Amino acid sequence: MGFSINTNMPAMTAMRNLGTASTNMSKSMTRLSTGMKINGAGDDPSGLIASKRMSAQISSLGQAQSNTQDAINYAKTADGALDE
Repeated sequence: MGFSINTNMPAMTAMRNLGTASTNMSKSMTRLSTGMKINGAGDDPSGLIASKRMSAQISSLGQAQSNTQDAINYAKTADGALDE
């Protein structure tokens, strides 16, 4: 008794294409739902790096602004104490 291996190539091709279409649809739905151009490193690696760098700069500028405001408030408090 011999063994016979049969493959259904059209069905395998259809399954592969279905998987590809499903992956593409998932990526598109993620882009649509977030409204962002870059959702992960796979979308645009160099753009993600630039975005992260800009976010860090914005964060540091915000902290510098907060520190400056704290210094102004400290100076006003000291000035008020000297006036008394």
